[in-house]
Amino acid sequence: MRSLHFTLTLLSDAVVSASSGTAGGHESLSFLPGSIPLGIAAARIYQPGDEQTRIIFHSQKVRFGDGLPLEEGHATAPIPRTLHHPKDDAGGQIGNTAVGWTMEPGHKQFRSGHVDLASSQIVEEAGRRTVMKTAVDESTGRARDGHLFTYETVMAGSRYQFQVDIDADVPEAIDASIEKALCQGTVRVGRSRSAEFGKARIESTAVPTAVATSDIVDGRVILLAVSDIALRDPLSGAPTLEPHGVSFGLPATARLDRKRSAITVRRYSPFHGHRRRPDLERQVIERGSVLVFEGCEDVDVSQLKSHLSAGVGDHRESGLGAFLLQPKILSEKNPKLSPRATRSTAVVEAPDDAVFRILIERRDRLQREKQAVEICRSWENALLDKYSGKLPKSSQWGMLRTESAYATSWSTLRTHLFAEGGLLHRGVRQKAWGIKVAQQSVLEFLEKQIEASSSTVDEVTLMRAIRMLGARMPKRIKMENQKGARV
Repeated sequence: MRSLHFTLTLLSDAVVSASSGTAGGHESLSFLPGSIPLGIAAARIYQPGDEQTRIIFHSQKVRFGDGLPLEEGHATAPIPRTLHHPKDDAGGQIGNTAVGWTMEPGHKQFRSGHVDLASSQIVEEAGRRTVMKTAVDESTGRARDGHLFTYETVMAGSRYQFQVDIDADVPEAIDASIEKALCQGTVRVGRSRSAEFGKARIESTAVPTAVATSDIVDGRVILLAVSDIALRDPLSGAPTLEPHGVSFGLPATARLDRKRSAITVRRYSPFHGHRRRPDLERQVIERGSVLVFEGCEDVDVSQLKSHLSAGVGDHRESGLGAFLLQPKILSEKNPKLSPRATRSTAVVEAPDDAVFRILIERRDRLQREKQAVEICRSWENALLDKYSGKLPKSSQWGMLRTESAYATSWSTLRTHLFAEGGLLHRGVRQKAWGIKVAQQSVLEFLEKQIEASSSTVDEVTLMRAIRMLGARMPKRIKMENQKGARV
């Protein structure tokens, strides 16, 4: 068997819902199902009756894997369900029931997330945001009744790694066809692709570091489900959620150790984009489940690895049935998991678009406005704390507001108002601003406050904060006076 490795980068937010239902809120998956790259390839190279099409899409000799959160050069996997951590201590000791750890009070199971198998670091999940959309009634141009949707989207810049496994007897010319289909131009993934969601780019990448494995101990085989598993009963052929050793290439003597295993299940109906309707419901053992089989003393490890490399169960062409045999992370009773690593994200280039530039300018303006408000409040609080009841009247602050609106820079305003001979040093104004506390006048104190802030913000933000101060201080002084009167 050989494998092709790829990285998928989201260029816009994507809707990758856990359910194909249309009612209620939507929860995004933490991974990209293998059906996504399978569908991309099928849309570009599927030709009915063609031999290449039959091999790629109908023989299960070519298998498109799930997209997992990317850690450069390393393989990742769902956190095993046999791992438990203290409820109130994120850095506490982790227990692993797969090798005999006994469940302790105050611990709970890892139910979500991914782990870097090379460094044993918990991988930070892709960012999410919630958006609401509505359909438009063409006859009225208004929102259509009953068509308000809430989506949870995966944020642009998120990156995933996936692989395509190909059996050895498949012609190598098919590799180039698959790579060309996936990597040519941009692609669309997830739901609402006709709207602004789901734009992505796929690139071919190097082979990630091999996953470290451990030896089989006491005849127990440990299997970690990297994807969902759709099993069939070996006798009746009916779908089942009961794992049998023979389905995994184990001897008939193999028995599932239920105390050490951790199995979760789910059911869902995947949406088929070409047929535009849901497929039959699937009942699967959930990714991250751990199966521990005992009675496997005579297992041939190399033969077992070969069997598992082709996947287990149904729907393997779309990513289901992937397992890891004896992963190193499950070999200890108390494995060490490092805190969440920074999620690897790609830099998405800003489009050269007039609307986008307007939005960026608006964002920057709002950020400067927020920063100016914070600075202004700090000046207000400092003045009120030191000069309570001794601050200049409203007309004096009005002059500060007016003059700062016409000044082009702080240095100009300082010369015009604060410097010796400036407007605030003349007549009645000199008396109002010259009141001293601890040998420092109001004017001197305010000048030093503004000067200190000038080194941390740009000129535009600083001047905006000064104008705000002139507008807000009369109200703040009035409020403080009213408080004092009530007391």
